[in-house]
Amino acid sequence: MTWGMLRTIPNLPYFGMDAIRDAVIWGYAVFALLILALFPIQYQRNFLKFFQYLMPLWMVWMLTAFIARNAFNIEIPLPNNPIGLFDFRSADMGMYLAAIGAFLLLRLDISHGRKMPTWLVWLSWVLWLADFGIVFSQSRGSFLGSLSGIVLPGIYGLKRIDWRPPVILAFVVLIALLAINPVYNFPNAKREISVQQYVENFTSLININDSGSLTNTVNWRLNMWRSLVEQVSSPELFWQGHGFGFNLPAKYADTATNKDNPLRSPHDIFISFLGFSGFPGLFLWCLFLVFLARRFFKIIITHGLSNSKSRLALWYLIFILSFIIIGSFGNLIETPFSGIWFWVVIGFGLLFSYSSPVPTAQTSVQR
Repeated sequence: MTWGMLRTIPNLPYFGMDAIRDAVIWGYAVFALLILALFPIQYQRNFLKFFQYLMPLWMVWMLTAFIARNAFNIEIPLPNNPIGLFDFRSADMGMYLAAIGAFLLLRLDISHGRKMPTWLVWLSWVLWLADFGIVFSQSRGSFLGSLSGIVLPGIYGLKRIDWRPPVILAFVVLIALLAINPVYNFPNAKREISVQQYVENFTSLININDSGSLTNTVNWRLNMWRSLVEQVSSPELFWQGHGFGFNLPAKYADTATNKDNPLRSPHDIFISFLGFSGFPGLFLWCLFLVFLARRFFKIIITHGLSNSKSRLALWYLIFILSFIIIGSFGNLIETPFSGIWFWVVIGFGLLFSYSSPVPTAQTSVQR
């Protein structure tokens, strides 16, 4: 945060509110600090219960928001905010789906919340698969991020996760898709929802040259990132970057493809830190991620895979990884829906890590 402030304050006279708006990528960290300062350690358990209660509501809202906005063009504007209540961003939803999927597979409701009835578990997976189908059709990065939430819990082994509901339902959905081959082309959606679109999105992840219309967005990002890295690597910008408030895409992106929808984000968390705060800012961000990963990995290694604390530590790791994956393809940490939520989860994750001390060599000898 200190380096972020140093790269923001000098730019305030030149960029004004734009500098403050861009600085939220580090400014939202204040939510994590407030949680660490104000909440007792045991409150991290209450946070998981709160998350469990919100899961079905979130998934219903995702479906409602997408259909209302893209099928019926219903907009409910929020006060003093260009973002409406039904503005659907697949990047935000992919991150939530990863956390929800991992929560359900690891059955954290049993170990850290209130046990869900069987019917609610199955209903939750039905909602999850419906939302996942939407996210997969609209964003490849969000697809990968949300997929991590149901793949990574597998490291515990099939005997330790509740894999039957999602596998059975996914099999039924797959058979139905192949038999019916439905096509939903919503007027305001970025892409149609169809088997062909799923295949095209998946193929583009393997070979962008075979992705047809999806190639342009990939090349646009790669060209912008390449130009930015080359420029910031110069001695003039290496240490300080452009500072917060500077419009990075306006300088480095091919704006010819984005005249009607100008962007301020370079669509990558790491590139954002590099462009705004130079290589020191990028290094500090990476160092912070390594610190988090090391802390949660240490809990897993110490307590073993069968321990409930290890399950929760894995859930936090999956959340961080899904955030990095999705944030590497779009603007995520800059938005309040995802940026604030990310730092809130990090705050409670650190509370949890402090409530799970790792035994030292001295305590092991005493035992």
